[in-house]
Amino acid sequence: MKRTLAIADISGYTRFVNSIEIKHAAIITQELLQTIVDTLGTKFQLEEIEGDAVFVSAADNIGFEHLQTQLEQTFEQFHLKRHHITAHNLCNCGACANTVDLGLKFVVHRGEVSTTNTAGKEKPFGQSVIEVHRLLKNQVPLNEYLLCTNQIIPSTPEETLNEFSDEVQESHDGKILVYRYRDLTDCIPSAPDYVEEWSDSDYVVSHSVTINRHWVDVYHAALDLEFRKSWSPGVSAIEHNSAELPSVGSVHTCVINGKDFEFVNTGKTMNTTSASFVEQGTKNFLFTKAGRKFHVEALGNQATFTQEFHFDLRPFLRPFLTPILKKRFLQNFADSSALFKKMLETGSLGN
Repeated sequence: MKRTLAIADISGYTRFVNSIEIKHAAIITQELLQTIVDTLGTKFQLEEIEGDAVFVSAADNIGFEHLQTQLEQTFEQFHLKRHHITAHNLCNCGACANTVDLGLKFVVHRGEVSTTNTAGKEKPFGQSVIEVHRLLKNQVPLNEYLLCTNQIIPSTPEETLNEFSDEVQESHDGKILVYRYRDLTDCIPSAPDYVEEWSDSDYVVSHSVTINRHWVDVYHAALDLEFRKSWSPGVSAIEHNSAELPSVGSVHTCVINGKDFEFVNTGKTMNTTSASFVEQGTKNFLFTKAGRKFHVEALGNQATFTQEFHFDLRPFLRPFLTPILKKRFLQNFADSSALFKKMLETGSLGN
């Protein structure tokens, strides 16, 4: 039987996975691949996830216009997801920083397909399957494109191909394959504006310390919730989803002196020499507003690490409790910063 075969392949992936932060690379890849699968629609059948690519097939009678529309929508959703990850991710490791460079390309072919049963799952098999995979290695001088063989567009009126290249011929396994391609970069949606959700409070406690480590190492250590338990007095546990990226909107619960306190990451700032992130706490009996801000800034080969606590107390508690809490939080920050500094400078988090 004839089937339409398509591969959606993430471009820029090799550099992305070559970063040492393989855990974050795997999470980002999974989110992007899932977006591709979810938006390809019911017309396509998922055949296999192939590393950085999604291999799908569809009935032979799928129309060329519908095919283009569906793939353009998938392309747009892929980039919206990439924009979201880039804008909300608190991390600036190699994998997370390179997310902005990831793109998407499609190769589409049509031909006779049979099936083979492998480990209880039926998979498409045949020369056409081999050819669509061979065409991932092609002469297209673009990073993001839609490539369609002449088996897909043999009888399409020429006016519908204005955005496509002239025919290109390539030899694969002794067979000449003819295709056209079009640039998809004009379909990339604009990145949405990012607004940091952080409002100043009436009271602020701040403490800074200089650490003899590169500022990026210090920032990553501050972001590491598992490591935070080691240098935060009174914190016995931090519950969070380790399968998620540390992002704006992610939630974690700190067990402090036996009590649960929930925090939501609500903002970040990041440039080439500094970074900060904000955690807002939920309201409770004492506070109408409570949040922590962690800021790390380069200082030559060293870094300045600053912790801030912003809070508003309920009105009837302010007169007598404000000075007590300020003193307590300042001492807590001094103790935790000293321990944080010692652990980083002695290599407790690695070199």
